[in-house]
Amino acid sequence: ALNGLGLSHYMRGEFDAARRAFEDLATRHAADPRAHYALGAAARLRGAHVEATAELGHALSLLQAQGATRAECQRVELELAFNALATDDFE
Repeated sequence: ALNGLGLSHYMRGEFDAARRAFEDLATRHAADPRAHYALGAAARLRGAHVEATAELGHALSLLQAQGATRAECQRVELELAFNALATDDFE
């Protein structure tokens, strides 16, 4: 339900409210990469690029540690690339 609440806020462009919902989700489910992915994506859209990089990187690490498929990892890598482009830190 909380993930649905966070997504609802996210889809309406309410990124601060989405962040609060996703933070609560990440606290309760620290090993779930989806919570950290959602936090990172919302942070990127809020312009909080350092936070976005940290959360997306954590999501990617969790996915890799859990044996995720290459396609699952690429989704997070793409979000990291968009974040880097937004900060002119893309190499």
